[in-house]
Amino acid sequence: MHAVTQGITGLKRAGWTCVDMHVHSHFSPDSVAKVDDILTVAGRQGIGIALTDHNEIKGALIAEKLKKEVLVIPGVEVCTGEGIDVLVYFSSGSILNKFYTDVVVPNMRKDRFRTSRLPARDLAHSVSKYGGVSCLAHPYRMVSVRSYWYILHKRRIRKIREAVPFVEVVNGKNFFLLNRWAEALAIKMDKGFLGGSDSHKARSVGHVLTCVQLQKGGPKEFLDALRRKTDMLILCPGGAVL
Repeated sequence: MHAVTQGITGLKRAGWTCVDMHVHSHFSPDSVAKVDDILTVAGRQGIGIALTDHNEIKGALIAEKLKKEVLVIPGVEVCTGEGIDVLVYFSSGSILNKFYTDVVVPNMRKDRFRTSRLPARDLAHSVSKYGGVSCLAHPYRMVSVRSYWYILHKRRIRKIREAVPFVEVVNGKNFFLLNRWAEALAIKMDKGFLGGSDSHKARSVGHVLTCVQLQKGGPKEFLDALRRKTDMLILCPGGAVL
């Protein structure tokens, strides 16, 4: 990771590409952000976005078509059978659509969030099979360290650590301490770092960014740069950097 003092404009001049890796549109049941508004905010900031709605890909496919000169990483946030959220990214909407149709849809439950019956480890292996990138999302969101659920959750995370190459170490909606726990987990498991705003409103898009050393390129080039896990930084609100 690198520490920098430049803003987004300075980073772009220095050859960095920054993307908010966790954004929800109104296709998520708990979001009110329209896809067009998300792209407008991202374009104004000069950043890319990964549209990762809850168990749904309509927003990602629409964003890819609209683009508006914004780098769009097609994605989805899948809630697994164990209740673990996994962020999934692909280099194109067509690959995302095939993965979603073949792997996620057959395992969907009929609840409000259309959660999945898929075990987290199976999901992560399927993502790799389809050429995507998976990331453990906010592993310690809103938990009590004294609860049985927390102990069970840690056991579940241990089961998938070999399959998931990244951990979301900075989540814009998470408490600072829980983000630090996520960072420690990623270090312990030797995983790559990712960060995203977890935006559910257009105005909070860009509050947390994952940046890679990449002057030009589309989703494939960005994901390839992520996989190398070098020359990366996470830019947080107020300019703090990991």
